[in-house]
Amino acid sequence: MKSKMQSRRCAKLTLILLFLTGCSPLLIIFFLVFTTVPTLKKPPLPQICNSSANCNLPLLWAPPENSTRTATNAAAIAQSLSFRLYSFDPRTIAPYGMSRLCANRIVESGHVKFLCSSFDVIIIADTLPHGRPFLQYLASGKHCKARVIIELTNRFNWEIKDSREYNKIVTRLISKNRVRVISNNRVEYAFLESTINYKIPLSFSSLSLEQQRQQTILRPLGIGPADTTWPQQYGSQNISHFVSRANFCGRVYTSLQEQHEFPLVIIPAAKMYGGSTNLAQFKAFIDFPYQYSVMKFYENIAFGVVQYIPTPRLWEEVLKTKLHCAWWASPSVLKNLSSQSTKLKTNTTITAIAGFPDWSAYMDYYDPLFEPYVYYFDSIDELLRLKEMTPGQVDWKNVRVNGPRFYEEYRVQILEGWKDLLLGG
Repeated sequence: MKSKMQSRRCAKLTLILLFLTGCSPLLIIFFLVFTTVPTLKKPPLPQICNSSANCNLPLLWAPPENSTRTATNAAAIAQSLSFRLYSFDPRTIAPYGMSRLCANRIVESGHVKFLCSSFDVIIIADTLPHGRPFLQYLASGKHCKARVIIELTNRFNWEIKDSREYNKIVTRLISKNRVRVISNNRVEYAFLESTINYKIPLSFSSLSLEQQRQQTILRPLGIGPADTTWPQQYGSQNISHFVSRANFCGRVYTSLQEQHEFPLVIIPAAKMYGGSTNLAQFKAFIDFPYQYSVMKFYENIAFGVVQYIPTPRLWEEVLKTKLHCAWWASPSVLKNLSSQSTKLKTNTTITAIAGFPDWSAYMDYYDPLFEPYVYYFDSIDELLRLKEMTPGQVDWKNVRVNGPRFYEEYRVQILEGWKDLLLGG
C-alpha cells in the first residue's frame, strides 16, 4: 500500500513539474526557492571570502524541510563564503527512500536538467536517496553543468529498497568522479565505503595526504537557531537543575526523574527549545545518544553547554536492557564497520579515546577531538552524584569557556574546507 501511495504521489508531482517547465523561468525559480535564508545567531562567523566574482557562485542546497539545523548550517556556510544560496526541499517531489521508478519520472520531467543548467554547485544534503534523480541522471551519461556534491549527514541508503542497484549507481558515479562525497561526521563516510566495498579516491590533490583525509569530513559550524525562545511549558531554567531531550522510545530520562528524584527538565521528543543558549542555563545537558551524531552536539560545544554522555560501555548496556533505544544507531554496526574499514583501509582513520573500544571512535560523541569539551559517566550512580555538586564542580574542565574558544577556531578550519571544496573544482 505504501509503495502504491508513493508512486501516485511521484506521478502527480511529475505532472506539476512538467507544467512548470512550460512556464517562464521566473516562475520555475520561484517554485525552487521555497524559503529565505535563515537569520543567523552568534557566535559570529568569520568571513572567508569577499564578494569577488570567483566566490559569488549560485549554490543550490537540498536538505529536507524538517532538517532545520542542516538548513541553518548551509546558510551559515553560504554567508561566510559569499555564495548565493537557494534551498529546495526534495520532499515536495518524493518521499524518503525514493524508488528507481519515481526518480526516473522526475528525470523525465526535465526537473534535473533544469537544475543542472541553473546552478554552478548542487549539494544533496541529509538523505542521499532524495537526490536519486541526480544519481540516475548522471549514471545515464547525461551532462550536468553544475558540480554535484553529496554531503552525508545520515545513512547514504536510508530506506532504499533496491539496495543492489542503488549501490551500483553510487559506486559507479564515485569511481568515475561524477560526484564529490563528504560527510559531516565520522561514521557516514566510513559506512558508505564499507557498504559499497570501495575506497573512495581522495581528490584534494593540492593538499597533503592527512589534510585530504581531514577534508572528507566537514562538520557542522555549530550555529544556533534564529528563534531562541525557551518554551515555558517545559519548566523554568535553573542552574541547579539538569536538562535532557526525550527520545521517541525508552525511559531512561523519566527513570532518572521518577525513580532517582534527579532534578531533570525533560524537553519533549522532536520539540523545539530555542537551541544551545537555553541549554547553557542549566547545570548540564544529559544526553544518551539515539544517533551516531546529531548537530546539536557540535552546537552545544560551540555555546559552552556542559554535556554529560554515557561511556560506550554504559551506552551499549542501557540499549541491551531496553532502558534506552536508538533506532538509528547500533554498537554492532560500528563493530562491523571497524572490522570492515581495517580490511578496506578506508580513508576514515580513527583513534579511540584511551580506555574506550575502537568502534566508539566512529561516533563523534566519543571522538578524541571533542573529549576535552565533553564529560563521560560510566554508571547511573556516577551520574546521580552530580546533583550534589556545584556547577563549578560539575564543569571541572571549564567547558563553558573552553568549548566556545575551541569551536571558534575549529569553525574557521571547517569553512576553509568548504571553500577548498566549492572553489577547488
